Amino acid sequence: MSGVSIPGHYRTAITNPSGNYATIEPAKDFSLVPWRDVLKRNRSKAVSGILRGNTISWTRNKGRGIS
Repeated sequence: MSGVSIPGHYRTAITNPSGNYATIEPAKDFSLVPWRDVLKRNRSKAVSGILRGNTISWTRNKGRGIS
């Protein structure tokens, strides 16, 4: 599934027994993605992730990379 886009707003972090995750909400649904510290400073901001293998490269929607 390389090259899959994950657009939306980072809303909150979730911790459960399997690890830490972030919710990325594009509209009425959401994606649960593995947590990365780089997301912390972008809470409630528009972000977009591209899945490449087992990693996600994050970018703020203003075109600035946050990875």
